[in-house]
Amino acid sequence: MALLNQNKVKAQAQEEAVSQVYEQEMFKFADRSLNKGYHLLYKKKIDELNTALLGMNAEAVQAGVQAAYILAIHAERDRINADIRIILDAYLDDAKKGEQLRVYIGELTALRNDFRRLISLFKTSQDLTE
Repeated sequence: MALLNQNKVKAQAQEEAVSQVYEQEMFKFADRSLNKGYHLLYKKKIDELNTALLGMNAEAVQAGVQAAYILAIHAERDRINADIRIILDAYLDDAKKGEQLRVYIGELTALRNDFRRLISLFKTSQDLTE
């Protein structure tokens, strides 16, 4: 009887330890999958850059930018956004996700700037030919 009672106490202690580890791991999983850093710090900037790139279409067409160039710009934007979605779905810490998101924000910013330069070049060439 004493042996059974001792095993029962050990089993309860192990159950409590396993339960505590399980709860900690579930908290870590929830913390990693919520993407709170993305929503608090990066989402607004990424949305602004994507809106700016889409909004520049009319200006590009008016400047005479060829459709192939516009499609190439948007294909690159789509690739960057796909990479962002992959990072958000990944099981990484917020710090690592944030580091990658800053890289992608830099890429989107560079793409926007390149698109502006391209539009400017076509406007200048259009002005010179008139």
